[in-house]
Amino acid sequence: MTDVTDAPKGLRLIVAGGGTGGHLFPGIAIGEAFLETVPGSRVLFVGSPRGIEARVLPERNLPHEFLEVRALKGLSLGKKLATLLGLPLALLRAMGIVRKFGADVVIGVGGYVSGPVVLAARLLGRKTAIQEQNSVPGFTNRVLGKIVHRVFTAFESAAVFFPARKVRLAGNPIRKEIASAGALPLPEKKTITVLGGSQGARRLNEVVPETCKLLRAKRPDLGWIHQTGEQGFAAAKERYAGATVDVAPFYKDMLDVFRKTSLVVGRSGASTLAELCAVGRPAVFIPFPFATDNHQEINARELERAGAAEVILEKDLTAKELADRIEKLLASSETLPEMARRAAARGRPKAAREIAAECAALAAAGR
Repeated sequence: MTDVTDAPKGLRLIVAGGGTGGHLFPGIAIGEAFLETVPGSRVLFVGSPRGIEARVLPERNLPHEFLEVRALKGLSLGKKLATLLGLPLALLRAMGIVRKFGADVVIGVGGYVSGPVVLAARLLGRKTAIQEQNSVPGFTNRVLGKIVHRVFTAFESAAVFFPARKVRLAGNPIRKEIASAGALPLPEKKTITVLGGSQGARRLNEVVPETCKLLRAKRPDLGWIHQTGEQGFAAAKERYAGATVDVAPFYKDMLDVFRKTSLVVGRSGASTLAELCAVGRPAVFIPFPFATDNHQEINARELERAGAAEVILEKDLTAKELADRIEKLLASSETLPEMARRAAARGRPKAAREIAAECAALAAAGR
């Protein structure tokens, strides 16, 4: 990546995108790294009023603007037409945001909002980039990849979708506290942590409590932590009745959770994979079967091939199958430490700083 020690002060970056934690948190990591990399810089986040960013950005007091852009996929013809008619207005508003903030560089991190904001910046002659978290890029990034100056990928397999001269393999940006922690030692107490992503996973909320019951007789000392998502919290907590389980809709201090974790059971979103590799945690992944282009399974298979994870497809998921898989992984004292070591070997904790440095170099070159 590029050295920016001679970059001018006062560069301005817009991070555009969101909708889910998988898009938002890498964007926040890039923004924070940019502020640390370039003295006197400023960062503005542009997201959707209906995404997770509508809650997270104000909570963290991060400068932000919201832009109304709706999805096209899965809509009726009438709603699709209405969305298409609204795109020019969204583009004009995005151009206003870019001008008003005086952005030197704009990076899209995925989600519908990133499209018009990155396009607006390109039309205004600003430097542009995208960050693709998954092994298979989504529609928005595939289109933007043709016009932006730089494409940052997390998986080697994603590079084939973009012009080779633009691609930089950087890994996925992760939260600063997790990136700086390094590979963590496995805890003495064996604990299973269930992660369904920032919005939870209904199927995991249904199956894992039964898995817990099946394992309780054999391993009564096995600890359990379960992030359910807001909507699934009450039902999951009820399913765990009688068991000692740490259940919460969402954990803010994920580093503390990872310190207590021996094995993760969860979805295989790109941010989850990046954080698990950064701290060195083995996993049993149950990919979300309806993820665009099946990218969650493709993500998970990369870690499975590396010996850092195992995969159970949702169609094959039962409480007994999951219990048997966990029991097998716990049976040998060597299995989890070896998987953890292989996960840590794939970690790229400096991804956010490398991307921020490259964005700063782009911006400086454009001045």
